[in-house]
Amino acid sequence: MTKKHIKTIRSMFSDAREELAAQARITDPPSHLARDGVMPGQWTGFPYQSLPPDCPISVHGLNGNVMYVTDANGQLIEVERGDAVTITRLFGKYQNYPEWAFPRFGKPQKDPETGEELPPKINGLEYQKMHRCLVAEAGRKGLFDPSKQHRGRGGWLDAEGNFVWHGGEQLYVVRDGKLLHSRPGEHQGSLYTVQPSITKPWMSPVAREESPAVQLLADFKTWSWERDYLDPVLLVGWLVTALMGGALKWRPIIFTTGGAGVGKSTLHGIIEAVMGSAVMATADTTAAGIYQNIKQDSTGVIVDEFEASANMAKRQPVIDLARIAASGSSMFRGGADHTGTSFEVRCSFFFSAINVPQLNTADKSRMVILNLGKLASSSEAGREFVYSSDQGRMLLRQVMDGYKYFRETLLPDWKQMLHKADFNQRQVDTYGTLLAAAELVLGPEAMEDAGLPTTDPIAVGELIAAATKTEREEQLPNWQRCLEYLLDSPIELYRNGERPTVGGLISELQATEQNPGIAIDVVRKSLSLAGLGLLDRGKLADSNGYTLCVPNTHQQLNRLFANTEFAGEVWGSALKQGPSDFIIRNVSDRPGLTNNSFKVKIGLTTKHCVLIDLAAFQKWQAGSDD
Repeated sequence: MTKKHIKTIRSMFSDAREELAAQARITDPPSHLARDGVMPGQWTGFPYQSLPPDCPISVHGLNGNVMYVTDANGQLIEVERGDAVTITRLFGKYQNYPEWAFPRFGKPQKDPETGEELPPKINGLEYQKMHRCLVAEAGRKGLFDPSKQHRGRGGWLDAEGNFVWHGGEQLYVVRDGKLLHSRPGEHQGSLYTVQPSITKPWMSPVAREESPAVQLLADFKTWSWERDYLDPVLLVGWLVTALMGGALKWRPIIFTTGGAGVGKSTLHGIIEAVMGSAVMATADTTAAGIYQNIKQDSTGVIVDEFEASANMAKRQPVIDLARIAASGSSMFRGGADHTGTSFEVRCSFFFSAINVPQLNTADKSRMVILNLGKLASSSEAGREFVYSSDQGRMLLRQVMDGYKYFRETLLPDWKQMLHKADFNQRQVDTYGTLLAAAELVLGPEAMEDAGLPTTDPIAVGELIAAATKTEREEQLPNWQRCLEYLLDSPIELYRNGERPTVGGLISELQATEQNPGIAIDVVRKSLSLAGLGLLDRGKLADSNGYTLCVPNTHQQLNRLFANTEFAGEVWGSALKQGPSDFIIRNVSDRPGLTNNSFKVKIGLTTKHCVLIDLAAFQKWQAGSDD
């Protein structure tokens, strides 16, 4: 029997002992009997000064007309009324306890033989008193915000920086190399409630040479990736970040894409088998369908068949949800009773489709797109891989044992390396988190074997920068997307059967130096059809080039930007986000300018404009392309 088999058997026995311990039940003696020497209704603090002793339910606070109570099964319940149905529901299997705590006594009776007065019998529960006791306790606890304080299943970070795994029926944490578990409850200001069980960590530590991550990487590399030395590593990293969940400040999004025969279904099968119940897999879904199922969980979400050809009105909210989950922002939703609800989304998303839907820069900056080519043969397409949730449990144990090292060493090192390779901050967060997570479970040697020279920070930085250059360059700043859209837009004017673009007209003007006086009048008149103005060379202080004048409001620009993110006169504020070297937005940007400099006559009206120094912009553009 191998060492690995022995560790597996030990882990199985540890699991069995844990399950037996969880089956222990608190007794619920008849309500008329004393509990720890205390008779019914005679406990210290009765009736409203405190909760009764050893109460099976817990009160966490209130918010508006709602009290938040953990019931006897450990689930969070919103309580507004203390009627019989509510109390019965809260105490579950402990139905004798509330009658012992708040007994309703019958009329005194006498012993028929002796005539002595007998203690009154309990014939029910004082529901109103019990409800008032709960209300008083909620008042003492104060306000409770379930969107921030209630934590679902998955990975979390406690106030001391320890990784906590909420497995549904148990909380797990590693201290001094030992895996400890406890029943969910309040912990350092956060509330973990009992929920259906999901993947739980491997009971014993997992060495890197025993890690399933090495075999996963080897199997992932058999797919036809566009970047076979990088993409499989990033995919392993995503599996780890999906387990980390709420313990991360940033949760990168993965999007795999490729046509028929690339093995997407097989790839999904491996991921789902490994992650088990720690991931929610769905296809052709809606945002509401996802967040209504994940609630406060911080597990992974796999969305298959997320095709670009489908209705984007349905797709965009799902992309928005993934973007919100990346940073852990709050979501707000209205209710049928005109009361709003909010919750934080902290899941790692994995998308898959033949074609990637249209994405804006904010979405692209949070996402790594992995392109798959067709497998070399039909036999490869039909291959089978044997994985189970045991591999996911082992990865989870690696995360729990190594999270501090990941957070304090691996992640800062990868981020610093990517910064030096000229990645912007969002790209640093996305790629750095995935690569650090991959190294945590793989180790630097396995990543070296995959083709990433991790021991040479400069070389690996240059390699990853080159591999992701095209993808990152598509993530243009907001102002640049707006300006380039404007320059690429056709004007309502036909010349030789074609409509020239704004940028095309300006390029023609710049090339016509032999008779610029006539040319600029023609171009200025043409640009006015799009609601734009143009200043002569030298009219703008410190510039020898032409100046494009973009009004903050104009009917023609409203039409030009219709159905874009810059519609509704947003284009002005978007352009003002650009560098002051060529986006002139106030008099302090250039010496010699006055407020009147921004008032430009376009057609028959004078408009207040954002001024764009075209010569300076083109110089900047040429430098950024190098």
